[in-house]
Amino acid sequence: MSMRWVFQGNPKRFNTIDAIKDPILQQKGITWLVKDGNGSKMSKEDIVFLYNSGGKKSGSILAKCAITSSVDVRPPDPDVQKYWTALAFEEYDRPFSRVWLKILEISSGFGLPYEEVESIKNIHGKVAGVYGKTNIQLDPESGDHIEKLWKSTDRNVL
Repeated sequence: MSMRWVFQGNPKRFNTIDAIKDPILQQKGITWLVKDGNGSKMSKEDIVFLYNSGGKKSGSILAKCAITSSVDVRPPDPDVQKYWTALAFEEYDRPFSRVWLKILEISSGFGLPYEEVESIKNIHGKVAGVYGKTNIQLDPESGDHIEKLWKSTDRNVL
């Protein structure tokens, strides 16, 4: 059974909103940093929800993706780097643990808002809303809850 994850993007480092709308990245996929020691738990076909943080008590899930590669140390992808900020270049412009994601669906509105994502923490006592984490593994109940909430949003299937 595939796992479900929330991968957090920080707009101070990466423009997730524009990256997921890029036709090139929608076609070829997007690389994402793998931190927090979770790489060994990730598998091809795991589902990933991309969460664009916006600071305390803001942000939203903007896309649903699938992992399409193993986690490997690889250089940054130039098509993805177009959406990096100067801070990201300072921190991540070198080979780093990354995984390829296929963008499956993107929000056609504002995404699944922070309040809904935070409800996972309140309902299940689990990982949503953990600041500073990049790759958050969801327990099955939390994954089901986010999946249900995501399906209730306006979204475009790619």
